Amino acid sequence: MLTPSAFIEAPGHVGLDILGMTIGKEPNFLSYSESGRIHERTRIDGPVVRLYYVPSERAEFGVEFNAQTYAIKDPRYNKTISDWGDATLRAKLGLKKGEVGAAPAVAAQFEVTLPNTSYGNGLGPNTIRLAAALLVGYKTEKLTLAGNAGL
Repeated sequence: MLTPSAFIEAPGHVGLDILGMTIGKEPNFLSYSESGRIHERTRIDGPVVRLYYVPSERAEFGVEFNAQTYAIKDPRYNKTISDWGDATLRAKLGLKKGEVGAAPAVAAQFEVTLPNTSYGNGLGPNTIRLAAALLVGYKTEKLTLAGNAGL
């Protein structure tokens, strides 16, 4: 799920996610900055490893690392290129604990992404990225809704 949940697990919970992601028709931002032309390629990230820990009812901390980033048949290089992925550190603060079928959960999440991917081949921007989001979630017995208002 790309929209993070506003719900926080029970204290002591440790979670591990292993996933992959892909973006079709991602532009190589280097070719655009050099020539003004957009060179689209397919990007694959993975495996992405996400580990998180819940120390209390109102806090969750996580770390995410993308082991490898690939650009399939990048038109700028006329071949598939790859490099290490970026690492992200996250902290979530529960503002309101939700109740199933009764009340929504509200949380604030803050994250920093540290650049590891090579800028030289257009796989990463080589900048530290910060994000903050207000998360809202509502659960019923059969359905979970998640909302994210953030930068």
